[in-house]
Amino acid sequence: REQSCHGRFTLTLRCAGAMVQNGGKGKRKKIDETSVVEIEWPDDEQAPPSRNGIALWDFKAFASTKIPAKIEEPSAEKEQKRAQLMMLFRSEYSRFCKEVMGLESVPADSVDRWLLEQLAQPGGGPDPLLPRPRIAESSRVLLRELLAEVPMRCHSRVTGRLAYEQLTRYLKSARAWLSRLQDPSQLMTKEVDALEQWLQVNAGDWTGRKSTTECKYRKKLDELVVQQPDGTVGLSIRFRTAAEEMAVQVLKKVSDLAEALAQQLQDFTSDAATSATSATSVALALGPGREAGKIRFQEDEIPISGMHMVKLRQLYEVHNGGQVSE
Repeated sequence: REQSCHGRFTLTLRCAGAMVQNGGKGKRKKIDETSVVEIEWPDDEQAPPSRNGIALWDFKAFASTKIPAKIEEPSAEKEQKRAQLMMLFRSEYSRFCKEVMGLESVPADSVDRWLLEQLAQPGGGPDPLLPRPRIAESSRVLLRELLAEVPMRCHSRVTGRLAYEQLTRYLKSARAWLSRLQDPSQLMTKEVDALEQWLQVNAGDWTGRKSTTECKYRKKLDELVVQQPDGTVGLSIRFRTAAEEMAVQVLKKVSDLAEALAQQLQDFTSDAATSATSATSVALALGPGREAGKIRFQEDEIPISGMHMVKLRQLYEVHNGGQVSE
């Protein structure tokens, strides 16, 4: 966690495992270890800050680097257009999920995973952010995210009353999905009915703290998503198999939209090159000292930390052979 303190930044490092197993018996012990490593700022504003004597960045190696001719010249207008199109994409993706699959909200981080999956592929594409706009049709990353919501995405570690409440929400969602599917199997309907009866019989039996292996509600949640040794599958697996065609429809819409947006960005490049307004500047507004500043372009304004502001200025100076004008 970085914070400003009299012009100096400090980094707080906490142990990732704040709660650790003690003796392997389910007991947990709190750890309250905090170490603060100060980031040292040199008197020379051209030099990078350091921690423990190690520079946080070093742009000297890039000072003589020749930029390949194939690299597209940065364009603030195009980046603004790309941001606007991605906002449109997220909005349309949410609409697809609602209209086709009845999802009230999109799977968390599913768009980011879809973007990262494209960037992980070798080679380039029509756009740096959308190099493989139709990847959803060949990769199962986005498909898995969509199907995980059917009939409901369940938390994997809750027990007791929380697990019981999750099962009741699952039952309600399963009923909704039965009406949403065109031809649900009789077996799925019987299993939903059986779940409802099981919840009625076992309601209120969450007294006392139980581990995940002892809690009957946790066991029931786990049974919904696994395949048994005898070949029988959990109810969630049945629902997801039945809903896969609907998810594929969403993927097709996503791919068509992404391809159209990537084409718009390609067309925008040629338009911006001949536009008289393509030289509009980006302004970096520094705060007092090394406090947070802002980066502005036309009507857009984005807050930026003081450290990243210093980093941007030094990077600009390296590639442009001089200091940034105030």
